[in-house]
Amino acid sequence: MSQSLVKNLIHLVYSTKHRKAWIPEDARERLWAYQAGIFQQWESPALVIGGVEDHVHALFSLSKNYALKKIVEEVKKGSSKLRIPGRRCAAVAAPLCPGLICCGPFGTNAPGSVAGAAG
Repeated sequence: MSQSLVKNLIHLVYSTKHRKAWIPEDARERLWAYQAGIFQQWESPALVIGGVEDHVHALFSLSKNYALKKIVEEVKKGSSKLRIPGRRCAAVAAPLCPGLICCGPFGTNAPGSVAGAAG
């Protein structure tokens, strides 16, 4: 019996709203690690993530179980909830963030996650 094997590598590039410089250099490593976790939860492991103050590049292996649209939606939505020092948190309209922390439940829409679980 034959089988088909597929491996789709995707280079995702997306920018901040209005291409504003919202990603400070000292917060980038934490953001990339956070995004890698989101990719992993959606069975689409990231190979490389990087970027600059106004956009992100991510190379990842697309899951056979989820549509590209869903992966992109979850990564962008999830990473927008990460607080960055000196910036307003768009996800909850909070005042200036005291540190670099998650300002909401991490991965509550991910498969197998528990709704309301803190991250």
